Amino acid sequence: MEKSPSIYDEKLVLDQLKYLGMLEIIRIKKQGFPVHYLFQDFKVKYLCLNIKNRYRVPKDDKEAVRFMLKSEGMAPTEWQLGKTKVFLRSCVHEPLEEKRLATLNKSAVMIQKIWRGYITARQYKRIWNAAKRIQEYFLSWKLRIYFRKARRAAVVIQAHLRGMFGREVATALREAKRVEEERRRQECLEIERRLQK
Repeated sequence: MEKSPSIYDEKLVLDQLKYLGMLEIIRIKKQGFPVHYLFQDFKVKYLCLNIKNRYRVPKDDKEAVRFMLKSEGMAPTEWQLGKTKVFLRSCVHEPLEEKRLATLNKSAVMIQKIWRGYITARQYKRIWNAAKRIQEYFLSWKLRIYFRKARRAAVVIQAHLRGMFGREVATALREAKRVEEERRRQECLEIERRLQK
C-alpha cells in the first residue's frame, strides 16, 4: 500500500471511519443526539444532581444513568442509551449542565463560607487570647506597682510609728529616770535632815 497526498483510497477511508465509530456518531447526530458520554463519565459528572438519592443509584453504570435521567424528569424520547454511551439531545444536556453548574457554585460558596468562618473564628480567638494576655500582663504590672507603693507607704508608716513609740518610750524613760533621781535626791535630803537632828 503506497501512501501519497494525491492518492485517495475510498475503501481505506471508509474502513477507518467505520472503525473509529465516526459513521455511528454521524448517524446519531443526524437523529438529533449531539451530546454523548460514557456511562461512567456521565455518572461521575452528574451524580451531584442526585446527591440526596446517591445511595439509591444502582451500581451498574448503565442502570445508574437511566435512574439519574428518570429522576431528573427527562423524557425518554430526549435521550438514548447505547452499549457504552448515553446520547442526549441539546434540550436535555443544557438544563442538566446548568443545574450541575448551579449546584457546584452553591457548594463552592458553602465551602468558602465555612472556610472563611473557620479562618475568621481562628483569627478572632488568636486576637482574643493576645488581648487577654496583654490585659493580664498590664494588670499584673499595675498590681506590682500598687504593691510596691503600698509596701513603701507601710514602711514609712512603720518608721514613723516606731519613731513615735521610740520617742514616747525615751520620754517615759527620761521621766522615770528624772523621777528616780528626784526620789533619790529627796531621800538623800531626808537622810541629811535626820542626821542633822
